[in-house]
Amino acid sequence: MKRRRYGVGTITDTPNGKKKIEFSYGGSNPVTGRKNRKRFVRDTKAECFAARDEFLASVKAGTHLESATVKLKEWLPASIRNHVMKKNLRTSTLERDLERAALINNVLGNVRLIDLKENHLEQLFQSAHYSGENVRRLRLLKQHCELAEKKKLIARTPFAGYEMPVAPKTKEAEFLQAEEIPQYIEVLKGSRVGLLFQFLLASGLRYGEAAALTWEDCFLEEEVPYVHVNKSLTRSNTGHLYIGEAKTEKSNRYVDLSTKTVALLERQREAVTAERLVTDSYWHENNIVFPSEAGTYWDNGNARRYMYKRFKAAGVPSVKFHTLRHTHISHALE
Repeated sequence: MKRRRYGVGTITDTPNGKKKIEFSYGGSNPVTGRKNRKRFVRDTKAECFAARDEFLASVKAGTHLESATVKLKEWLPASIRNHVMKKNLRTSTLERDLERAALINNVLGNVRLIDLKENHLEQLFQSAHYSGENVRRLRLLKQHCELAEKKKLIARTPFAGYEMPVAPKTKEAEFLQAEEIPQYIEVLKGSRVGLLFQFLLASGLRYGEAAALTWEDCFLEEEVPYVHVNKSLTRSNTGHLYIGEAKTEKSNRYVDLSTKTVALLERQREAVTAERLVTDSYWHENNIVFPSEAGTYWDNGNARRYMYKRFKAAGVPSVKFHTLRHTHISHALE
């Protein structure tokens, strides 16, 4: 059989007309003492080279794992990091998927990748209550099992014959009627959340986007005043609060402000300044537009509970912060 060398490795023809590449990739087997070697069989030389280059890149990046012995708890995080790196995805996507992988590995972490079967998938699904998040964990595992099959780490994805559950239907978007808005503004008037409530109605920002705003993001002296939305306050699945990137590329945007909204933000600046003077002993200055009582980022849950107490005291139905975004969009379309 004719053998030809092309850079790293050796290309040979297989009996069935395909091409095979064999190469060493550094280090030695601790048992045999022989150099570590890898082989790929593909249809063309170009595909062999591509498989070799991808494999060597994974070894260099530290994301390569041998599928014969690797367990899910080792393989899944490595596969996620490799995928995020190759696709140049956001850091927040990496953090979210790694958190989901940790929850998956709590159930299936000790199962070898090549041993993963349909019954394991059902075990994962049954391990938590039926929810959209539970379905999303299965989708993440399905995505990476399909990548493993494509890379020939496994012969066939266990999801091939598995009937994926459907995520629960979400409720229709709620919004306030125009005649309801003044009542809610009056209930919250003078409270810490009052101006934030009005700003969300006026701007259409998500709570996390507004909560992450600093005064450096506000351009109130411009001919057309605006705020630059470029980040978001987020709580991870494990409860960690952090400032992440905007939700999508389109979410990184400039939002023009009306004269009334500019005046609202100026009142908010004055309120924060006054509050800082009163609570100076435990205030942490972060230049946040809508801070907590300590000057730190104001978590959605804490702000929501603060708001709900006032709704309950006034005897009015509670509304979520996201309802204000839907209200803004709804009235903008009228």
